[in-house]
Amino acid sequence: MRRCAMGCQLRAGQRKTLERLCRYIARPALANDRVQVNAAGQVELKLKTPWRDGTTHQVMSPLEFMQRLAALVPRPRLASDSLPWGPGPECEAARQGGASTMR
Repeated sequence: MRRCAMGCQLRAGQRKTLERLCRYIARPALANDRVQVNAAGQVELKLKTPWRDGTTHQVMSPLEFMQRLAALVPRPRLASDSLPWGPGPECEAARQGGASTMR
């Protein structure tokens, strides 16, 4: 049995749970049908729900769009430490200069 970061447990033969987890991990940050490039070369992002003032789209330059998208990506060290296949106890022991507790 393997516990993952989302709190689920995977056991041998649980193909449905594994498939659901893989679909969750492989999701894009934004749905493709919400992002378009207009005639002026600006990126139009359709909002999921309209804002209070009635705004339904945000228009920005491609550079600004990429900057906002990059801000959604976690720092590498944080991501690898929180994932179930990230560094294990042997890596932690190596960082601290001690022997591993894994056998």
